[in-house]
Amino acid sequence: MNDFVRNLPFSKHKRSAPVARARPMAARSTNLPLSDIILAMYEFAVTPAVTSIRRRGVEIADVSPQSLGSELELESGDRIIKVNGRTVRDYLDFRFQTAGETELLIEVRKASGEDWDLQIERGEDEDFG
Repeated sequence: MNDFVRNLPFSKHKRSAPVARARPMAARSTNLPLSDIILAMYEFAVTPAVTSIRRRGVEIADVSPQSLGSELELESGDRIIKVNGRTVRDYLDFRFQTAGETELLIEVRKASGEDWDLQIERGEDEDFG
């Protein structure tokens, strides 16, 4: 039998080469101690989640003079926590929740730590500034 037939995958006469077995990922040797691996997992998964919970809402970066935000005495560093009772996760979430709404109840945490509830009536196209 020639080498071509012997090396076909379905051939009965195929010689099998020794197979190197792959070890599971956890069994592979690393040079890192277990405590470093656990710390890396904590920093990757837990820290962002806890920080996100602690710093809920969206932080106001700047307020334009003579805007609705200025009228409401909002300042840089304040955080908008809720809009109409729904928690705000980020800026896009804030824009989504306020789009087309003319009557809003906004919960704000001032930079000083005070919590304000603001009841707002605005025009549909009026921006917060």
